[in-house]
Amino acid sequence: MVKISRDQADSILKPYYDDFVGIMQQAHKEWLELAALKPVLSPRTRVNAINDLIRAGVRRVFSSNPDTRIIAMRGLFFLKVGQIAGRFKRLRNSRPSNIPTYQSGQLEMQQLSLGRDFERPLIVNIGYTPNKAWDQIKYEISCVRGRDVLWSISLSGGLEIESPIEIPVSDIPPQAPKKRVFKKRQNE
Repeated sequence: MVKISRDQADSILKPYYDDFVGIMQQAHKEWLELAALKPVLSPRTRVNAINDLIRAGVRRVFSSNPDTRIIAMRGLFFLKVGQIAGRFKRLRNSRPSNIPTYQSGQLEMQQLSLGRDFERPLIVNIGYTPNKAWDQIKYEISCVRGRDVLWSISLSGGLEIESPIEIPVSDIPPQAPKKRVFKKRQNE
């Protein structure tokens, strides 16, 4: 792993801060327009939709920038700037909100290789943290290793959304799979 301090990361990424926040704000605005249709969606679906909108914004803003590189591999999406690879994620306490897998463990331990073409970069999370009502959203960049947040950089004091929309969430609990019962054969 490349060792980059908070101050070094700040100087590398600072020219892009407005773009990062603008992309995430636009994704949330587009999400609110979709949510106005009142779909009944799970919180996970909401986060996935916002993530897809953020990825589209990153491609739109950075695909022609020669100083950045977009890397999409194994279901992961990174924006590489110098020796830093940023993932756009929903954050909780400056940490990415992930389902624990081998791959997410490699990311958290800064051990994921992005392929033969790259020296192993420092992986950071460029993310957002909404409040419970999703009417205030904070933006930050954080670097984690294992369970530790090594550093974080606030990108905003929070965004106030003018008229928050209540988004219905399905209150039907997921159904457990039915147990299959097999009858013994008479010959056994």
